Amino acid sequence: MWDLSASIIDLVLTSAQESLCSVATSALAFEDAHVTERRVAVPTTLFGAMISIVGDTESIELAISSAPSVGQRLAKALLMEDGPSDLPESDVVDSLGEIANMIAGGVKKRLAPDRPGLRLGLPLFVDGTVEGKRGGESGASIVRLGDADVHVIAYLHQSR
Repeated sequence: MWDLSASIIDLVLTSAQESLCSVATSALAFEDAHVTERRVAVPTTLFGAMISIVGDTESIELAISSAPSVGQRLAKALLMEDGPSDLPESDVVDSLGEIANMIAGGVKKRLAPDRPGLRLGLPLFVDGTVEGKRGGESGASIVRLGDADVHVIAYLHQSR
């Protein structure tokens, strides 16, 4: 159970951090994955993937973002490729979407006891400027995977 005195955006970010670390060490075979900064400014330019998590009273846009070279490394890790050549863009796009989907599944599982009925959308590749909807909350964290940094970003919108 979560500390319900914490803000929802903090709960989402904490669960996303935990989920990314779990995915990184299990599915992506990184030896080390840990949070380096729990709250940072939300980046406006992203290279990664976004996915929606929709509930009865709130909707969350969850994103992972990194440098394009880190995106290549994540895609290669998912596909178990270790050659020196870059993967085709389509493989990177698909891989980052799948990684975002796995992370969002972990967030959904972690939030489900207090927020049943959460549903996942489809991942969307992003490469450029992203702005959250007006009136919502947002937050970001940095997770270190090996020697690479990945931003975890959440945009939260609550129904009134």
